[in-house]
Amino acid sequence: MKVLINTLGFKHEAVVAGVKKIGADKQIVIYGQSHGKIHEKVQSAITEIKREIPETNIISQFIAVDHYEISSTTRQLQDIIRQEYAFGNTIYVNASGGRKTLAYSTQFACYLEHDKVTKLFYLTQEENKYIELPILKWYLSNSKRSILWFFQTGVEDVKEIAGKLGITTRMIYRNITELLQEGYLVKAGRGYELTQTGEILADDMLGKRNVALVVAEIVEEQDWGDGVFLTDLMNALEIRLQQGVSGVDFMMPLEEVQVRHMVIGAVSMDYIVPVGASKWRINLTSDQLEELKRDRDGKEVN
Repeated sequence: MKVLINTLGFKHEAVVAGVKKIGADKQIVIYGQSHGKIHEKVQSAITEIKREIPETNIISQFIAVDHYEISSTTRQLQDIIRQEYAFGNTIYVNASGGRKTLAYSTQFACYLEHDKVTKLFYLTQEENKYIELPILKWYLSNSKRSILWFFQTGVEDVKEIAGKLGITTRMIYRNITELLQEGYLVKAGRGYELTQTGEILADDMLGKRNVALVVAEIVEEQDWGDGVFLTDLMNALEIRLQQGVSGVDFMMPLEEVQVRHMVIGAVSMDYIVPVGASKWRINLTSDQLEELKRDRDGKEVN
């Protein structure tokens, strides 16, 4: 199925033209709101889209975002892209409408999910001329993403971070220096603060809590007293994800880099701890793990 993600402003023409250009089977229209209020011109544009593209011809979804909150909107768009990709759909993104901040969020989401987006494009307002936009690869090493996540959650002790990640404090300091130079961190008093770009990448590193919880469950099941190795974890994860897990949408087969990201999320949340090179053990009690699982599955805690 061809899925087109459109951004919408006051005018509906670029959305309609994008659907026709791609020949989309489904459209997801992202429109902006501020403080929970939708501009009357945006509402009018939505009405026109529904009139010109009736639901009998195409599957349509309309999703409101806060167009001034770049970090949270980027995360929402990433989740949409991941979900559609997980269903095997081909994803196109039309970033023609809406505020510039919405366009930035859309581009950032495409950069972070570059392997899932087929095309990112813009249609000119005057002639609806098609302009394909480059999809850049936004990359940071796992250790740098982890450091950003720890700082975001208030953990700044270098020794503590080094212990959680299983690397030296010297490596942590080197990564911090590079993060400052690259514009992901700024100094704030005696500590550090994330820039907006840093926040987006820290959030992306974490992914969904459910992913980390699946890792923790498998580590607990596979650990016979001396920890679980990466290869064993990968094999068990593939079996578990093929069976289907709520809130987890990775495509098969898993790649090592995906599993490492999943492990980093689990370590960052203290679900598991390293006990050697590419080896981990559970860091939760049975009761804690069960409570997290109940929370994930939407069950009441007795």
